[in-house]
Amino acid sequence: MRKNIVAFTFLIPIVSLCIYVTFGCVNVCIVKNEESVKRYVLIYNTTYQLENGDLLQINFDKEKISCIIINDTPTPLFFDLVGYSKRGNTSIEYGHKDIIPYSINSIEQYPDFTFSDPPNEVFVSSSNYAANDLTIKGWLHKN
Repeated sequence: MRKNIVAFTFLIPIVSLCIYVTFGCVNVCIVKNEESVKRYVLIYNTTYQLENGDLLQINFDKEKISCIIINDTPTPLFFDLVGYSKRGNTSIEYGHKDIIPYSINSIEQYPDFTFSDPPNEVFVSSSNYAANDLTIKGWLHKN
């Protein structure tokens, strides 16, 4: 009985922290060079210094966002939302955002594919709860 109490004493805070980091924090995607992306989780407001010397203030209390992309390169980037259906159809018409050099951008979802072509098909849930049998993935790329 005592072991169970000790286990729950440590288990509940750890599970709560995991849930908070997964659903309550903002994912930050930092592009430092043309082919590399680093992922961070933003827990509190902070600043970030770009390679060109500019300082960016990163806040997430202004609006409800799920991801921030920081382009720390001189190259323009593009973020597209690619839709996949159970019928095997794909479409890039679900969203597009130009990401200018040395900028910070808020987007709807974290990029699932970075600097490589997205696959022709992905697993789409057959659950009754899946809206329109559609899965949307993020694609970060140069052109």
